[in-house]
Amino acid sequence: MASVYPKTLSTNSFLPQPNGLYKATIYAATHCLGTNYHLEKALRRMDDEVNWESMIASYRILENGDFELYADEPCVCKIYLEGE
Repeated sequence: MASVYPKTLSTNSFLPQPNGLYKATIYAATHCLGTNYHLEKALRRMDDEVNWESMIASYRILENGDFELYADEPCVCKIYLEGE
């Protein structure tokens, strides 16, 4: 059975990048999935605090296993990483 790492990111998790995007990082030492995993699901909180919507995520998995999520603006997101 594959391991799943759920993480909720706040707007404070995102840092501005030179290209105009915002980046949030989940370090490999935090998710403990190594380097062989994928993004299973990404949800973004809508305007209210109850409803969530699916988001098309732009992300990178670095060679060391760190996960980087990119967004047009800081948001509250739920990320589900799944080990393979």
